[in-house]
Amino acid sequence: MLLAEELVIQILLNLVVKDILRCKCVCESWYYLITSPSFIDEHLKLSNSKDPYLLVDYRSTSQGAMKDRVDVLYPPTIILVSHETLEEYDRQVMLSNTSLASMDLAMESYTLGCCNGILCILLGYFVMRVVLWNPATREAKVVLPTLYSCRPENSILYYTVIFGFGFDAKNNDYKVVAIQELRWKRHWKNGLPLYAVEVYSVRTNSWRLLPAGVLVRSFTPTGRIGRDVCIGGMHSWLLEGEEVILSFDMENNVFISAPLPSGINSIPVIMVYNESVAIAYIDNYECQPCNYELWMLGEYGVQESWTKQFNFRSMCKVNRSPLIFGIWNNSEMYLHATGPRELKLFESTTLWPATRRYVYRPKIKTTSGMGYI
Repeated sequence: MLLAEELVIQILLNLVVKDILRCKCVCESWYYLITSPSFIDEHLKLSNSKDPYLLVDYRSTSQGAMKDRVDVLYPPTIILVSHETLEEYDRQVMLSNTSLASMDLAMESYTLGCCNGILCILLGYFVMRVVLWNPATREAKVVLPTLYSCRPENSILYYTVIFGFGFDAKNNDYKVVAIQELRWKRHWKNGLPLYAVEVYSVRTNSWRLLPAGVLVRSFTPTGRIGRDVCIGGMHSWLLEGEEVILSFDMENNVFISAPLPSGINSIPVIMVYNESVAIAYIDNYECQPCNYELWMLGEYGVQESWTKQFNFRSMCKVNRSPLIFGIWNNSEMYLHATGPRELKLFESTTLWPATRRYVYRPKIKTTSGMGYI
C-alpha cells in the first residue's frame, strides 16, 4: 500500500535532519522530493518554529599546556547544546566527513557567522580561505579568493581583510562581504590606505567589487570575540576604538552606521537579543558584584532607536570582571570569567571554555541547486 504524497511529506518534515538525509536513498521519488526547493523551504519554516540549539565553537585545551601560555589548541569542534537542559546533544570536529576534512584547522580557524543552519568559517589568518559548511548535511563549499587577494604580490605593500556573512532573502542567496584595507607601493608616501569592498554570491559563485565610497567610514578590522554578529541579512561590527555599530545590508549591498547610546563608560560587547543587535557592558569595573546594562537597537542606523532592556547585578564573584558573551532564550545571560577561563551561565550554570556561540537550527540545505548550500 502506497502512502499519499502529502502524508509522506508530513512524515519526512518531522524527522530530524540526519534521518531525512537517509531517506533520500529509499527511492528516486523521495530523493527528488527531499532535494526540491519547496520541501527545503517547508523544512526551514518548520525548523524555525522549533526550539533551537546553542552551537558552541569550541577549542579544547591541553592538560600539559605551558604555564606561560594561555592554552594549546587542537582542531576546533562544534558542540550542540539542548535548548531546555543545556546538556550536550552532539559534537563533531569542524568540517569532518567533508572533502575538506584533511585540512589543518588547528589554531588558525574560527567561525564568522551562522545563518539558516549554515556556518561561515575562516581558515587561516594569512591564507584567508572562507568555507561555507552545513554541519547537518556535512557538506562544504570553498569560497573563491577575493579579487584583490589575487593581485600580484609586488603591487601591494600592506593588506588586511575582515569578512562578514549573511542571507539575501530577496534573491534567495547567501553572501560573504570582504572589507579590505590596502596600501599600494606606489602610494606609500602619502600613507593613506584604500578600502576595497567585495561581495561574494553563492548563486553566481563570484565576487563583485562595490563602487568606491560604499564604505561610509574608516574601518579597523578585528576578529576578537564579542565584536561582530550575523543576523539574517545583516552583519554588524562594533568598530575598534569607536562608539559605532557598522552594519552591512546583504540585500542592498550598503553599509549603515549607528552611534552607540550616550553615557557608556566601558568597552561593550555586541550580541543578538530578540533577533536584534544589542550591546552589553559593565557599568562599573571597580565594583563587584558587577552591574550590567543591556541595550537593543530598534532600527539600523538610528541612534535614537536604542532602548535599554534591563540592568542587573551579577550573582557571582570572580577574580576579574567577567565579560558578557551572549543571551540564551532571551532571558539567561552567559558570562565569561576572564580569570579562571570558564564560561558561566548567569546564576551559576557552567559550560565549556569556548570562542563563539550561536543559536542554531539544523537545515537540509544542499550544496547543489541555486541559492542552496
